[in-house]
Amino acid sequence: SSWTMAGVGPWSPSPEGVAQILQLLRDSRTADNVQHQRIYHRLEDLKQHPEFNAYLSRIMSSRELEIDIRSRAGLMLKNNIRENYENMVPGGIESIQVEAMKSLGDESSIIRRTAGTIMATIAIKGPISGVAALIAAMCSVMKSQLNPNAMDGALNALTKICEDCSDELSRLEDMGENECIIVTQMIALLIATFFHSDERFRCMAITAMNRFLVNMPKALFLQMDSYLRGLFELARDPSPDVRRQLCNALCILLEIRFVLIKGSIIQIIEFMITASSDPDPGVCIDANEFWSIYCSNEECDLTLLYRYLPAILPVLLKGMLYSDDDPTVLAFSENDDNENVPDRPEDIRPRFHHSRVSMSAATDNLAHISDGNESDDDEDASEWNIRKCSASALDKLSTTFRNDILPILLPLLQTNLSNVSDWRVRECGILCLGAIAEGCLLGLEPHLPTLTPYMLQLLHHDPHPLIRSITCWTLSRYAGWIVRSSSLFEPILRALLDRILDRNKRVQEAACSSFAIILEDAGPVVIPYLSHIVQNLIVAFNKYQARNRPLLYDAIGSLADACGTDLGASIELVTPLVNRLIMQWNSTCNDDTAMFSLLECLTYVAQSLGSEFRPFAAGTLQRCLQIIQETLTALRAALAAGDRSVPYPDKEFIVCSLDLLSGLCEGLQTSIDELIGPPGSVNNQALLQSLYECANDSSPEVRQSAIALVGDLAKFAIEVLRPHLAQFIAMIVANLDPRYVAVCNNASWAIGEIASQLGPADLAPSVPIVLARIVPILTGPRVTPRLAENLSITVARLGLVCPNEVGASLELFVRPWCYHLGHYREDQEKVKAFKGLLAVCQSNPRAVLGAFAQFCGAIASWHQVPPELAPMFMNILHGFRASMDEAQWASVFLSCPAPVVANLHASYSL
Repeated sequence: SSWTMAGVGPWSPSPEGVAQILQLLRDSRTADNVQHQRIYHRLEDLKQHPEFNAYLSRIMSSRELEIDIRSRAGLMLKNNIRENYENMVPGGIESIQVEAMKSLGDESSIIRRTAGTIMATIAIKGPISGVAALIAAMCSVMKSQLNPNAMDGALNALTKICEDCSDELSRLEDMGENECIIVTQMIALLIATFFHSDERFRCMAITAMNRFLVNMPKALFLQMDSYLRGLFELARDPSPDVRRQLCNALCILLEIRFVLIKGSIIQIIEFMITASSDPDPGVCIDANEFWSIYCSNEECDLTLLYRYLPAILPVLLKGMLYSDDDPTVLAFSENDDNENVPDRPEDIRPRFHHSRVSMSAATDNLAHISDGNESDDDEDASEWNIRKCSASALDKLSTTFRNDILPILLPLLQTNLSNVSDWRVRECGILCLGAIAEGCLLGLEPHLPTLTPYMLQLLHHDPHPLIRSITCWTLSRYAGWIVRSSSLFEPILRALLDRILDRNKRVQEAACSSFAIILEDAGPVVIPYLSHIVQNLIVAFNKYQARNRPLLYDAIGSLADACGTDLGASIELVTPLVNRLIMQWNSTCNDDTAMFSLLECLTYVAQSLGSEFRPFAAGTLQRCLQIIQETLTALRAALAAGDRSVPYPDKEFIVCSLDLLSGLCEGLQTSIDELIGPPGSVNNQALLQSLYECANDSSPEVRQSAIALVGDLAKFAIEVLRPHLAQFIAMIVANLDPRYVAVCNNASWAIGEIASQLGPADLAPSVPIVLARIVPILTGPRVTPRLAENLSITVARLGLVCPNEVGASLELFVRPWCYHLGHYREDQEKVKAFKGLLAVCQSNPRAVLGAFAQFCGAIASWHQVPPELAPMFMNILHGFRASMDEAQWASVFLSCPAPVVANLHASYSL
């Protein structure tokens, strides 16, 4: 049959052309790699033919052909449209739409879905006017209701268009009356389909409507009553897919359109309580999101929700129970000793290293709920299941209602913990205790002296590994309280050390993680227990399989971090552990990803041991340089190849090695100079060359760690950098880029360290170059407060050495500079910074008068003025006062906020 392409005239596919394409598609089903390459290149050549897409669309709509061949043709057509829409021949899209419309009513659901995907791709790539025409066509098919297959195909296509083009659909109404009518009809049709007898249609309709809840079109506002009535009718829908989409709709409305559902919120809460224990897991998971969203929305009435907690909390506790068929439960039985079972390669979790931040960048870590382990042996760690979402919802409710939740929850908790017949119920109670730790600590404190000995008994004697592992995790949630408890800290520490040597690998994992968390809170308090700790960690080296060994390294790193420099004073105790660590390092290949955890651990050890790490220092430096150079060489080879024939190495090897070198600097301090050697020596040349290359790398993580090491070298071994200082300063200045905040922070800190080591003559030429990059960031609209404070400290460090050079452009940045220094935390760094501020301001007092309110605000920001600064503040303020008459002074001084005036008047007799 012939058909017409607009502007081309009647067109019929040649039988030879159809046969050729069909043969290629059929051959691709059974081809080996070599044949696949040949077929791929032939199809790529055919893409250049102007009629190729017309052939594909005709093949897709030819019902006599095999379904998989038609589907392959359709998917290839979709990709061609997506990649090359702009270059398609005139009339090509219209002809494809004709064939796709035929396929929307095909007997095969695969072909209907493929045709719908093509329609949605045309909508995405084409003009907005074309979207309106497509929607009108879909709505026309749906309204006719003559062919169920055609309606299914049209509704599926419409759902995909709504999903991919919701922004464009929101703008359609602004184009004209005809477009408004199309959108209004579409909304009405979708709402009407909520009541269709076919559950597939109901599900697609509500899914499509969910896409409009964020960018809500006027047509939906106008039909809101009928939309909400339709939603509430679906609350009793027998289809779990429909109920799941209903939960999604209500969660979206709760989060961003609460005013629309406020009047029905009681019915919605009651529905969500039922949905949270739905027989379908997907419905449960989506329903449980509702409680966290409700607690986070300031418009919602918490008093109302509190009334429902007696109904909500039992549902959440039930959701936190392991089910009988849970893969984790099936993998573990009582007394499951699996420590000697070798880990499979797929069991070993990927490792994510945190690049080094030399400036103390305080970040808030949101507490997250796990189920007692970083990952499960038999399920994807990222899988969001009923157990995890129920625990997360309980965590949110506890942090919202705090101790008020306990009168309702404690009796339920007591019932679970005292259950002797079902270990899963006890396990759920321990998980619950961990989930509410952050929100209810104050209210639980009177019970903890009883609960913690109970958990200790479980750690020592419970036969089920999942009980022992969840108990480790729950104890870690109370780390702060445990450390403060003089009577319980030691027995809990010893119990965790015993569980580190558990015969079950999952318990080993949980115990190592819990031990590391408690060490973070304990700090030097653990030093008296070093002998026992080291003894058990050395035994763990011999027990652990590949999967858990990185957690052991984490625990050793946490121990070194907790002890700090005191670790070096106990060198005779820790030497066997360090020797075992170095032995492990020496036996690990340079390209083994197990190296990441080892390098990170050694970083903490080198920092903490200080000069006691000297016997290992030379080997550490050379090995790190070797790893960095090998990785850089492999990177250059991969880039030169330009294809995938040469694999790209993991840059994590570079990052971890740079961070260990920084740890070595902080440990050895000024002795690092001697280790690196004089200019021209092998180590010196290798270090500086690698460092410069890394600091110019495309990866922000590599640059971040490289610049941190430059800062450490400036601090402890400036002579290493001195011959190449101009190059390194230029490189650091180039990394003052606020798009990469962590890199920018490190670059700012490194400049400050260099400034502190140089005299005015050496530093002065670089000051204008540095300020030219810092000032636009400091005065820009989007700088983060933390970055602005760090940059301000750096400017002050420059000013302390070169006040005149910094003061020359003071009027450009004095306001934000004073503001951010005023907000910096009160420590020795701020004291030094204010000395720099005062030196610069004295070099250019005129610029200060233009921002006198901010300058005075900075001085008044001190809650406890350091004795060394007080006379300096007195002198400069009285100097300003003496430089003008009383009227001028009154005008300038009274321009400051009243609290600042009062503060300075009282403190400095102004």
